[in-house]
Amino acid sequence: MIDKPDEYTFNQRLINLLKNLQAKQAKLWIYGNHDHGGYGTEVIKNVMTKGGFQLLQNSHHILEKNNDRLLVAGIDDAILGRPNLEKAIMNSNPDLFTILLAHEPDYADTASQYPVDVQLSGHSHGGQVRLPFIGSLYTPKYAQKYIDGKHRITKKLTLYVNKGIGTTRLPYRFLCEPEMTLYTLEQQIS
Repeated sequence: MIDKPDEYTFNQRLINLLKNLQAKQAKLWIYGNHDHGGYGTEVIKNVMTKGGFQLLQNSHHILEKNNDRLLVAGIDDAILGRPNLEKAIMNSNPDLFTILLAHEPDYADTASQYPVDVQLSGHSHGGQVRLPFIGSLYTPKYAQKYIDGKHRITKKLTLYVNKGIGTTRLPYRFLCEPEMTLYTLEQQIS
């Protein structure tokens, strides 16, 4: 969420903004490498908890509407955390449609070995600085194989990598538009 969270001055205004975000079912989040970095793990967790968000750190949450259910699992950051997908989906129904929140997109190769239908990731910033015919000049560790967009990993698993709205290392983007994605889930009638 924030680079160097141990140096950022969090205040009630940010917490109020987070509280005012409305969700019918749940407000869920996972750690990314910058959240754990800079000694910000507990600071970020405190702000997000006060903002009404539930941390999925190697755990899951079941969303229900009428008689329909789906599972949202989240793992800890792959670089600075201790991701454990097996623990995240433990005691869950493997037949439920499962969405995995995993910060680093290259984790999809591991997720493909589990009953996961969709993995949502970020981390790459879409490459942030891209050149025609060359593509991204730099992508971070665990975002080198899948940089942006939709990828079919296996017959079952689809990965979507969001380019995000911020920057890292370099304070600008070039030929890499910021992105916020809205998904609408629809029941598939068979």
